Amino acid sequence: MYDFNKYDDVMEIYRYEGFIDRKGNFYKVCKRGEKITDEQGRIRDSHNKWAEAYLKENMNIKNFKFNPTASALFSLTTLNGPAEILIHCFGYVYYSHDPLYFKPIIKVPNPKIANYKATEAQIDMLYSLSIMNKEPTDTPIFMGEDADYLGSEDQTSYKKI
Repeated sequence: MYDFNKYDDVMEIYRYEGFIDRKGNFYKVCKRGEKITDEQGRIRDSHNKWAEAYLKENMNIKNFKFNPTASALFSLTTLNGPAEILIHCFGYVYYSHDPLYFKPIIKVPNPKIANYKATEAQIDMLYSLSIMNKEPTDTPIFMGEDADYLGSEDQTSYKKI
């Protein structure tokens, strides 16, 4: 049901949404713009469902730990689902698109939680995806900042695919 294969060829993944591991490998969650439904026909949160399955089936949960110097309250308020755990506690990068304008949504690890920052390999993969998808490359992530990117520029410059 889920694709847990690692991809490193941008030509195989540029039309997909997914996660990027610390080594720059991409994991396909779904095709960009694809609406995934559950058995009752409701649209489901594909990144959280994929992350939940991945955490259960492919990760050694015994290695799950928080940064002991971080605020426990901050960690609890930040981690609101399996995707957030994969991002902040295991250092993965989230790559998705706004469902209306298909603008990129990128979430990077917050170093205050488990000392993870986006790696150079992750940034390289994101940059390659951005170039292939004709997305902005003048974002805080590519300028070395630890900040999520939520497609904040003018919405009129994007067209629905």
